[in-house]
Amino acid sequence: MRSMSKRTDSKRHHEILGYRFAVLVRKAESGYVAHCPGVGGVYEEGATREEAFEHACAAACAIFEARRAAGVVLTEDGPYLKVIRRPSRRAEYVAETFRPAALEGLCLLPA
Repeated sequence: MRSMSKRTDSKRHHEILGYRFAVLVRKAESGYVAHCPGVGGVYEEGATREEAFEHACAAACAIFEARRAAGVVLTEDGPYLKVIRRPSRRAEYVAETFRPAALEGLCLLPA
């Protein structure tokens, strides 16, 4: 029974293609700070709003890729995170819970 759950988890992880995530950017004393509340640990700085956003997106993608390599991926949607999955053969209604901020990042995982 235990091996079946591993197989199911592995299959579920394989269906994940990437993530859409919100990036919150605010003005700081010396530039801008970007935060990704759907991705733990992402706080990045930049001289401009765009630079802070780019740094936060790069950091979030690095976290997603490291989690995938470790076999610990995020599988649930949240208010600041949307999991991108392979289309399934059967149609399913899934309520949209993603509420992006003014800026939205995208991370597609390598195949």
